[in-house]
Amino acid sequence: MNFFSFSNLLLPMKKWLLLGIIPFVISACGLVSPAEPVNVQTPTGQIYTDYTPAIAAQYVGQPHVLYFFANWCPSCRAHDQTIKDDLATLPANAVILKVNYDEATDLKAQYGVTSQTTSVMIGADGNMVTLKENPTMADYQKFFGTQTR
Repeated sequence: MNFFSFSNLLLPMKKWLLLGIIPFVISACGLVSPAEPVNVQTPTGQIYTDYTPAIAAQYVGQPHVLYFFANWCPSCRAHDQTIKDDLATLPANAVILKVNYDEATDLKAQYGVTSQTTSVMIGADGNMVTLKENPTMADYQKFFGTQTR
């Protein structure tokens, strides 16, 4: 009886080979690509930029939105494009900070964010005014329209 055979060795190798190739194929096909940095400011002053603690510190004392984005999420990518396309339609005081959902575990815990495509609207006093999953531009209009600097 032969306990060693090439097929016994090849079967586990196929599984590991496939597991190693699948992520490469997905990224090579562009199904998941790295998030592009965003830094948009309109001539009338609306801002949409990536979140960092230093950037967020610039907006203490004024209303702003933390938009939790995941690059692998189709809804997030669509909403990201909507924000870019329609940013100028928001009031001039609009500031939206794009937060990496997968990396911002402390912010998610702080504001109770449980899913990507969530916006946390922060008032000028620094407190959360509302948390909105799958927000619309009308939600942003309403928030910024009721806030003062």
